[in-house]
Amino acid sequence: MKKQKLTLLLLTLIISIGNAQNNWVEGSLILKNGDTITGNLKLPLINKGALINSHKIKFKKNENDEEMKYDNTNVNKAIIKERNNEIAIYEYVKTSRSKYQLFKLIEFKKMKLYARIVSNSTMSPNMIGGQRGFTSSTYYSSQDNEFYALRKNEKIASPLITLPTNISASLFTKSFRKRAMKYFSDCPSLVKKLKKRKFRESQILEVIAEYDSCE
Repeated sequence: MKKQKLTLLLLTLIISIGNAQNNWVEGSLILKNGDTITGNLKLPLINKGALINSHKIKFKKNENDEEMKYDNTNVNKAIIKERNNEIAIYEYVKTSRSKYQLFKLIEFKKMKLYARIVSNSTMSPNMIGGQRGFTSSTYYSSQDNEFYALRKNEKIASPLITLPTNISASLFTKSFRKRAMKYFSDCPSLVKKLKKRKFRESQILEVIAEYDSCE
């Protein structure tokens, strides 16, 4: 794919995910029992700063119907009709031994790339007026894109770009470049470019396309 096309694809991807996480959208759920239900869906928005998050998809058959919730125990995939009339597929992906999380699927020749938007809202205490002062709190909030990769022979997806769980944790979060060099170690030409910092996080689709063409 050309660079301009990949950049446009990434921008469209981010907009479509954000829309489905913040608004009710038309779509279908493919259930594990083989049934398909069609109606209005709302995808979960994960807050990395929260202790507990819901990974469930909200579903309404009609606008005024009672809301129902589905997760990886009963859903194979969600299919959403986007504003440009294109179809987007969301799947629950295994990201650890016991955790499944919902991502938008981007198919490549050698692997699947999974994307989602997450937020990070935390409160940090501050001391004011010395030892006898009082405590105030500073509110931090950020939102970013996360990407995981999964090859055909893999059962657990690997993180390529993630948002840290809090401000201090960002110091210990591995960079995209280091993660990519490790994950794509079977493609020396790509690793060489990554070492030379030829790619930024925003060029993740170009990195995957380069890996696809690696002999």
